[in-house]
Amino acid sequence: MVRGEVRAATLADVQQAQLRCLRAVATFCDEHDLRYFLDGGTLLGAAREGEFIPWDDDLDIAMPRQDFDEFARIAPAGLGPQYRVDPYIPFPAQLKVRIPEILIREDSPLLGIRNSVQPLFIDIFPLEGFRPLPGARWASTHATRVAGIREHAVGYARGLDGAQPALRFGLHVLAALPRSLTYTLPRAVFVDPAPVGPGSLLGHAFASRLRPMFLPYEEVFPLSDIGFEGDVFHAPRNLDRYLRTRYGDWHTPPPQAARDKGRHVASAYFAADPTAK
Repeated sequence: MVRGEVRAATLADVQQAQLRCLRAVATFCDEHDLRYFLDGGTLLGAAREGEFIPWDDDLDIAMPRQDFDEFARIAPAGLGPQYRVDPYIPFPAQLKVRIPEILIREDSPLLGIRNSVQPLFIDIFPLEGFRPLPGARWASTHATRVAGIREHAVGYARGLDGAQPALRFGLHVLAALPRSLTYTLPRAVFVDPAPVGPGSLLGHAFASRLRPMFLPYEEVFPLSDIGFEGDVFHAPRNLDRYLRTRYGDWHTPPPQAARDKGRHVASAYFAADPTAK
């Protein structure tokens, strides 16, 4: 029994709470001239069905780094009392806007998360500009993966069974490496500190949990609009190329096993006191 539990929340309850939060975030961003767009499975659902993917239990948006940083600075005081913005940490590179009215138990071995009870959330991912160095896409892709795995190596190791001792040992060795080696140094090499703008090679921020993706700035901006759950939100300019870069054949839904693997919420409950932290 989790603290504050009253009654179970369905997937539809989770999605509608996330949608209300998205509307608040989108309105806040538009009022403050902050660029955002639907991302991940949320964008995929909007493009394919105009609504949530039926089995999707999270909601993702993305922002250029300078807009993301400004949102992180002003949103905690300005978004409204019904939501809470977590402090930004670069591991993984994302920001969570919490929805305290619903508590979830997150259980995602894929992300190294086991039975974590917390308020529901939506994820905001920063987009960074990457230097157009020779081999930069290949090198930064693999460096990003190593940095991301290093941050969650212990959690991944816990999710393995006892029949994989060598892999478990390797993950613990990776976790022991200094962050300066797996994150600070390669980020300094590959990430352009200049503001994201025309001519930038865009990618999800270093050490993101998302699959590394690189596109020219002009394929994403200026943003277009897309319908989602009866409202209109922002989307990448070249929607088809963005989704093909991220998912390949994005028109075809994945098999059932892949759908189950991507779920985050093991169970959800309406909180007795939504103001509780």
